[in-house]
Amino acid sequence: MLSNVLTLISSAVIFIGGAMVVIGLVTVGLNLSGIVQGGGAQLNAGWMLVGGGAVVAAAGALFRGLDTTWATGLGLINPSAMRVWLIAAGIL
Repeated sequence: MLSNVLTLISSAVIFIGGAMVVIGLVTVGLNLSGIVQGGGAQLNAGWMLVGGGAVVAAAGALFRGLDTTWATGLGLINPSAMRVWLIAAGIL
């Protein structure tokens, strides 16, 4: 269950990062003609959006590869193991 949640979240993060890259490339493409007229600020913003989108997409890909086997040992996946863990902790 935890791995399904991580996959869903990481897919959304990768999609958002890819969208940022596309928007940044469109911004760069639209402002290429502005270089001659001194419009380098928008061009710089476009490149920063491309770089930021790449970092976000890479973070999503790394997030997908997280190891979730630790959750089984804590009883977060198996309800009967969670009950045993709560009894051992003195909560139940």
